[in-house]
Amino acid sequence: MPELTEEYACYPGTTIIREPGKFEGCDRYVPYFWERFLEGFTDFENGDVLGFYVSMTDKERFPELKRRRTVKLIEDDNGFVHEV
Repeated sequence: MPELTEEYACYPGTTIIREPGKFEGCDRYVPYFWERFLEGFTDFENGDVLGFYVSMTDKERFPELKRRRTVKLIEDDNGFVHEV
């Protein structure tokens, strides 16, 4: 599993990334799952949508995923990543 190589500044009281760039406006776990994709660890793909099963380890690292089973990401034509 990839390690979180950098922390992103989030809006106060939220887990939403406020720094400009590829992940601006995303939840803080999105860069982690994107890194998994880059390392070849996508669990499933549906067209342009990249899917990941959320593990217990993921939920421990990112408590906001507590009730989630999957994370689905897409990269738009401008290179920004969005959760779908």
